[in-house]
Amino acid sequence: MNRDSTVIRRGRAGSGRRWRRRRSRTRLLLAGASLLGVVVVLFAALGASPQASEGGIPRGVEAGGLDLGGKSTEEAEKLLRERAYALNEIRVSGDGKEVTVPAESVGVRPDVEATVRNARKVGREGNVIERARERAGGLVGTVEVPLEVAYDGEKVRDVSESLARRLGEDPTQAGVSVSLAGVEVSQSAEGYEVDVDQTAANIRGSIESLEGEAELAGGATRPEISTAEAENTAEKVRTAISEPATLAADGERWELSPRQIAGLINVTPESSRLEVYLSPQALRSELSGMYSSINVEAREADYRFAGDSVEVVPGRTGQSIQTLELLGELRSGLLQGKREYEVPVAEDVPELTTQEARQQRPTQLIGKYRTTFEGTGDDAPARVDNLRTASEALTGQTLAPGEVLSANDVLAPLDYKKTKVFVDGKVEKAAGGGLCQVSSTLYMAANYAGLDIVERNAHFALLNYIRPGLDATVWFGAENGYRGQELDMRFRNTTEGYVMIREYVADDGYIYAEVWGQPTGKKVTMDSKNLVENENISKWRTTKTVKNAQGEVVSSGPIYTSTYYALETDEGKLPPTEVDVAPVRP
Repeated sequence: MNRDSTVIRRGRAGSGRRWRRRRSRTRLLLAGASLLGVVVVLFAALGASPQASEGGIPRGVEAGGLDLGGKSTEEAEKLLRERAYALNEIRVSGDGKEVTVPAESVGVRPDVEATVRNARKVGREGNVIERARERAGGLVGTVEVPLEVAYDGEKVRDVSESLARRLGEDPTQAGVSVSLAGVEVSQSAEGYEVDVDQTAANIRGSIESLEGEAELAGGATRPEISTAEAENTAEKVRTAISEPATLAADGERWELSPRQIAGLINVTPESSRLEVYLSPQALRSELSGMYSSINVEAREADYRFAGDSVEVVPGRTGQSIQTLELLGELRSGLLQGKREYEVPVAEDVPELTTQEARQQRPTQLIGKYRTTFEGTGDDAPARVDNLRTASEALTGQTLAPGEVLSANDVLAPLDYKKTKVFVDGKVEKAAGGGLCQVSSTLYMAANYAGLDIVERNAHFALLNYIRPGLDATVWFGAENGYRGQELDMRFRNTTEGYVMIREYVADDGYIYAEVWGQPTGKKVTMDSKNLVENENISKWRTTKTVKNAQGEVVSSGPIYTSTYYALETDEGKLPPTEVDVAPVRP
């Protein structure tokens, strides 16, 4: 027998043995038989039926209405199989629902062997009197043996769960809809939920009794949102849209008509209740005139060059309607019939106000530097165009106290022409040639302005437009479509006011970089010295001296050592020793 199967027997449950007798074939006429007669019957019963002594089924034993008495095990099994009891389907019904479950779907099958084994046990188990009584029952009447049946308990559970999915119904929640036509309430309705465990138990009982009828266990489920609650909410919404509402701000007034109010309202189920919300998008749409009249965008104060000075571009304080706060007030008020509202307006103060901009205005030129682009061997028009493009992008950049300027952040997004650049130790043509001269010139101006240098990288080879050790290359890196690692030039505004950058290409063959700011009193000198020079490399040590307003040395000494390498050109290898070294030009 399968381990997953459950075997049951059909018959009455009770204490002791489970056989039961049918009506006796011979009614005893004398109620008080003598003890001798009883003893005689007992001994006769124990001695009766040769089949019993030989292992067959005792006389008078039936199963499912079939007489098995006196038959051998094989004969009884054959008879039962020929007239096998059948349970073809189980009808599961209840609460007005009915489903028929095929018996084979839960593995129902007769257990002939078990039934015959039980038949053979009649009169063979228990004490002498019990055995004799069962034998005697077979002699004077009939002993009925229950029919055994097997089924798959797991499949019964699966069927019950399937019924729960098929017959179960979620309750219908009541709702409220708001439209131009009015406020409508949708009714709630109960659902139905199948009790899976009890229904499975009922199906098992139906199989075990061979009745084929099982009760569907379950019950109604109540909706969380009732029709009464929806009606209550609908009444509040009707109050909200019964009359116009007036909103006021800055001496002006705006009106929301009942139709407009209805367009704002959404009634949404949440957990076990209905919530009324107003749409912020709909509010802005319905009151677009109010928003355009009240809302004013804040504008940061700024700076611009005016000849040889920096002037302040005034900022503006803005204001804006606090939409969420207004919606909250409208929601609670309209549902209670309130009709007049003051629009909440907040001031939007820019980060840099006009007053602050004037206090921190860059008042003078605090650092400058220039480099030539004529006579460098690469003054092609395309390169000069790149110099102008990059310089114009840097001009007007402002830094608040503590802020860092990244050359790459400003220069990388621009479009450049292809000119000569250093790539992997060789001279190639790529977009952006000339940018390193722009960054190197600004790097030196930032040094002379007394600002902190955050990042500086030397070129691969020596340049003839700037002294070795004073250059600062930039390379946008692979993320921007270039090869290799990104190299940046960055410096921090360490002054107490704003600094502003100006860089431009002049007609005299020079590119100029200027840093404007509030006076710091610092005086900076920069220089570099050759340490090693041969046909392969050239090493330079850069020194920097900073003095305060009183002329006292604040810091002095070497800040880094730069190594330059021989460059591969079309004419062959160009050693560092053959490159003209530019002087220091503040």
